[in-house]
Amino acid sequence: QAPATEEEVKAAARAVEASLAAFVDTKQSNPAFDALAQGWSSLQSEALGLEVEQSNLRHDKLLTEVRHLYKSTTAASSLIQDPALGTYYMVILASERLPQLRDLLAQVRDRAATIADFGLFQAEGYSGLRFRLDLISATLQELEADLTLLYQIAPAYRTELGQQTDALLQQLRQGVDTLENKMMKDQLVQLSTKEVLALGDGMDTAITALAGQVRQRLEVDLHQRLAANQRHFWWVTAPLTAILLLYLYLMIGAYLSLRGTVGRVREIAARVNAQDLSQQIAIVGQDELADISRDYNVTLQTLRTLMLRVRENGVTVVESATDIEARTCRSQEVISDQQGETHQVAT
Repeated sequence: QAPATEEEVKAAARAVEASLAAFVDTKQSNPAFDALAQGWSSLQSEALGLEVEQSNLRHDKLLTEVRHLYKSTTAASSLIQDPALGTYYMVILASERLPQLRDLLAQVRDRAATIADFGLFQAEGYSGLRFRLDLISATLQELEADLTLLYQIAPAYRTELGQQTDALLQQLRQGVDTLENKMMKDQLVQLSTKEVLALGDGMDTAITALAGQVRQRLEVDLHQRLAANQRHFWWVTAPLTAILLLYLYLMIGAYLSLRGTVGRVREIAARVNAQDLSQQIAIVGQDELADISRDYNVTLQTLRTLMLRVRENGVTVVESATDIEARTCRSQEVISDQQGETHQVAT
């Protein structure tokens, strides 16, 4: 990874100052935050006079305090109650905290063994070992804070891992204290190379054992969560599938009903066109198609009534014409008789 440029460093510093100012604007009283702001201000004023390793150490300590502040605030406010976060902290524990501790302890073990082999410190050796011991202490604090939140969110983890994690933290602190008292104090090397290696190997074995237990418990937890998610998936999918099938069934039924009704209407319309008005559409259901069928039947009944009246009026017309024709014939007969009588009188 390429080192940060000067502009990037200045931009990051301005972002930190803006965040501090934003919290100050809330007018909240928090001693931990006040100490953090004071530490940042002191670091900014002394930045030019610090060596690189000292600056890194100061920044790491401030970052550790920020993490502690965040985690303590979270735990105190009970804002995080999602059980899934237990798995998150287990992942952090297995993939970050324990490997980081193991790597730092391996570096401290190798450097301390080299120093113990010579029996005295060099300037770079002391500062490098001092820096890594401080990192181990900060990492232990972060580990303890993560475990506190983990056990608060998911108490079952304390039952399974609490004894091992407490023993590991105690062993690591004792190991760091041993190095502090028998090597770092007054820079007097009171440990042999064999003792340093044994101490480091013991802590490494303890971390490896705990990491194995954490991975096993995490694997069980992930399988349980996967099974729960699958059950939840089917609980959601099954009703949706049933609703979809019901919807398809209703749509198919509506389509078949529409198709059947339209087919019957077309068939009866063809028969009506062939002058067969005796047809009747069967009414099925109470929907709009049934209303259309009912109206069509009313129309057919009206047509039948009109045709019946036309037939009746036709019969009446025929009878009237016959009567008129009969009267005309009688009138002609009377006229013929009168003409015959008139002719006889004239002769």
